[in-house]
Amino acid sequence: MSGIKFTISNIKDLDTSKEDIQQDLWTAVIPAAGIGSRLGFDHPKVLYPVLGRPIINWLIDSISPAVKNFVFILSPTGISEVEPLLQECIPGRYKIAIQKEPTGMADAILLAENFVKTSNVIVVWGDQVTIKTKTIKACANAHQKRKNAILTIPTILRNNPYIDIVRSKNGNILEVLQAREGEIKKKIGENDCGIFFFTTKALFKVLKNAKSEALGVGTITSEFNLLPILPRFELGKDSVFTIRINDISETYGINTKEDALLIEKLLSSNLTDNIK
Repeated sequence: MSGIKFTISNIKDLDTSKEDIQQDLWTAVIPAAGIGSRLGFDHPKVLYPVLGRPIINWLIDSISPAVKNFVFILSPTGISEVEPLLQECIPGRYKIAIQKEPTGMADAILLAENFVKTSNVIVVWGDQVTIKTKTIKACANAHQKRKNAILTIPTILRNNPYIDIVRSKNGNILEVLQAREGEIKKKIGENDCGIFFFTTKALFKVLKNAKSEALGVGTITSEFNLLPILPRFELGKDSVFTIRINDISETYGINTKEDALLIEKLLSSNLTDNIK
C-alpha cells in the first residue's frame, strides 16, 4: 500500500491491502451546493470542467468503487443542471438533498440523514478530485476492521496549512483550526484531505448534538462546520483513527482557476491515480 502508513492508533500491523471493502456498508455524502463564482463559473461548482470533464465525474470515478450509493447536497437551482449527469453516470445509485442557503458543511451533511441507509458514511467535499481510490479503500478498510470505529481520517503534514488538527500527547484530537476563520498561526500543520469516514449513527448524533449546543459555528463565516466538531468523535479507544498520507496532491481542492490548472497538470501527468 505504497504512500500510506498508519499512525496515531493502537492497532498494530493493520494491512488493508489484502481485502477489498464492503461497498454495501458505505454511502458517499457530497456537499455540492456551491456555485463556482471564484472560478468565474456561473454554474454549480461540481460542473466546472477539469481536463474536459466536470469535477463531479472525477469524484464519482474515485469514490464509486468504494460505496453502494451517493447522496448529493445541491442548491435548488443546481438540481436541473447536475441531476442529468448523475442519471448518466450512476443511475439508481444516488439521492439528492436540497440546501436552500449556504449555512455550512455540517448543515449540509445533516440534510442527508434520511437518505443514508448504510452503516457507514464517506463524507467528501465536492471539489476533491485528486483523492486516490486506493486511499479511499485503505481508510474504509481501516474503519471496517475496528469494533469501536467512529471516525477514520486521512491527513498530511504540510506547509501553510488550510486546516490544522491539534492533538493531545496521546494523539486524540483536541481542536481543529481553520485558516478561513483566521485561527492558524503556525507555518506547518496537520491538514485534512477533504474526506472523512464515519459510522452513520454516530455522525448524525454528534452533529445534531453540536448544533443544539451551537458548537462548530465560525466566528467569521457564521457557518455550522464539520471540522471544529471532530473532537466530539473521540468516544473511546480506537474510535478515531488517522492515516497519514505523504502525497500532497491528494489534498488539493479547486477554488480558483489557478487551482484548476495545477490539478489539470497533476491529473494529466498521472501523479494522481484516480482509477479503479
